[in-house]
Amino acid sequence: MSTRRARVFAVVHVGTLDQNVVDVRVAADCGLHRVFLIDHDADDERLADAVAEVRSSVPQMLVGVNVIGCTAQEAPQELGLQVTVEECERLFAALPPA
Repeated sequence: MSTRRARVFAVVHVGTLDQNVVDVRVAADCGLHRVFLIDHDADDERLADAVAEVRSSVPQMLVGVNVIGCTAQEAPQELGLQVTVEECERLFAALPPA
C-alpha cells in the first residue's frame, strides 16, 4: 500500500477576473495550494486571462488548467504558457503535503 497522500485541487469555473481571484483566495484560505481553472465555454482567451490574473493576484497558488477548446499538445501555445516538465516537477515537489 502506498504511503503517498492525495493532493487536492480546487476546481474554479472561470467567470469574471475578479470572481476568479475571489474563488482562488477562498481555496487558499481553506488551506489549499492548488487550483484548476476551467472554462466550460471553451474560451481559451478568457481562460488565459484568468490564469494570468490568478497567478498575479495569488502567486503562491499552483494553477492548473483544464482546456476544452484545444488538444493537450496545443494548450500551452494557445494559452501563451511556457512551462517545462522540469519546472512542473520542481513546483510539485515544493508543495506542502495535502
